[in-house]
Amino acid sequence: MTITGAKLITVTGKYINFVSGAGETGTVQFIPSVPSLADPTDDQFLTVPPLVAILPGTIGGTPNSSGPGTFSITIPCTDNTELHPEGFSYTIIEKVTNMANRVTKNVLIPSTLGATVDLTTVLAPYLG
Repeated sequence: MTITGAKLITVTGKYINFVSGAGETGTVQFIPSVPSLADPTDDQFLTVPPLVAILPGTIGGTPNSSGPGTFSITIPCTDNTELHPEGFSYTIIEKVTNMANRVTKNVLIPSTLGATVDLTTVLAPYLG
């Protein structure tokens, strides 16, 4: 993905079975609230389909991970001033074995969280 000067962030996470200690399988989807972002610096529109992180051992794709139950995915920050519209959000859908599917809406992932952030930090303000 070529985006001149745009803010990107790497979101990481780990799902471990409490009883067995084994890494879980499944996916974590990041669905932007907008279908595309305008990048006036590079004179292009960036379509933004759901961005999917696949946990190891999951059927249907090559995992983007670094070990059992883990994932890592790089996505656009929600506070990008270089992309329009500014201030979009994500719906995050966690489909992980041994866990009911969880849907968290209107999630902000700003660049102020750093270059890398764990999903537990991202979701903490939204889970009550």
